[in-house]
Amino acid sequence: MNKRKLVTLLLVLLLCISLIPSVLARPSVAASRASTVSADDSSDNDNSVANAKKAEREKRQAELKAKQQENKDKRVQVKEKIKEVREEVKEKRENVKENVKELRSDIKEKKEEQRKKLDEFKKTRNEVKSKCREESKDNEECKNLRKESREHATKFLDASAQRLLGILTKLKLRIEGSKFSDDSKAKALLEIEQAVSKINSVVDRVKALGDNAKPEDIRNAAKELKNIWKDVNQVVHRLTNKLAAERFGGILVKTEHLNTKLASILDRLKSSGVDVSQLESQLSDFKSKIEEVKTLHQEVQKLLESNDEGSRKQATEKMRLAHERLKEAHDILKEIAAKLRESKEGKEALETNTSTATV
Repeated sequence: MNKRKLVTLLLVLLLCISLIPSVLARPSVAASRASTVSADDSSDNDNSVANAKKAEREKRQAELKAKQQENKDKRVQVKEKIKEVREEVKEKRENVKENVKELRSDIKEKKEEQRKKLDEFKKTRNEVKSKCREESKDNEECKNLRKESREHATKFLDASAQRLLGILTKLKLRIEGSKFSDDSKAKALLEIEQAVSKINSVVDRVKALGDNAKPEDIRNAAKELKNIWKDVNQVVHRLTNKLAAERFGGILVKTEHLNTKLASILDRLKSSGVDVSQLESQLSDFKSKIEEVKTLHQEVQKLLESNDEGSRKQATEKMRLAHERLKEAHDILKEIAAKLRESKEGKEALETNTSTATV
């Protein structure tokens, strides 16, 4: 009996011992399951963060690309606008040139017409002087000669006025097509309009005289037109010199650009180990000439603001000197370009800049 109980107790004990690993294993399984779930959640979070970063990166790239395209479109628009403006300016200048060319031919014809009328007037006046002396001044032939002389005189005055008007019209076109400031352009055009008004006033009075014009009236009209001619001549010379100074200024700007480009070329060659000391000396001389030309050009512009004859003559002389100095500077420029072309490095440097290579 006691043995049976002991065996039974041992069996129960063995059974309990066999269950221990199973019981101990359950928390481990739970932990494993929890760990797996946690790992899955962490992976999902990592994927979400990665996707968010990717989406943000793609968004920034898309925005950057859109901005770059926008800037590119703007640059294209600006280039097209600049091209349109340049073509418009070019077209206007071509029109001005064509109109000036036509006016030049017209002025030449008017000059010939003026000379013709003057010759006719002189011829009839000489006939009056030779044929219509005191004793025969009232005969029919003399009356007709005097009338013809007066007609030729008024025609000559009208031809002279028309020639003046043609010169002023040509000058007006050139002023309108110039790069003068709005204020300078307005002042110049006002001067021209005032001169045109004075001439037309004389023309109207001459036409109003008719066939029975008195010699004194014709002489007064001729004297007034002569004075107007002197004034117009001064205006034309001064404004023509201003136009020449403007063109000269444009050439000077281009020359200064060449100076900058050549200096850049020499710097590149120098950094490459090429000896450019002689070229730098020549470029320094070139720059000195340009500075002198700039000073002369500024003095010319200042002198041209004055209306007196002395200032106009000084401006003309200084402009002549400026042209000489600019020619000297251009000769130096050609020497520099020639020496650069003597070496492979210099030739390549010039070829990378087509603007400079054409000097």
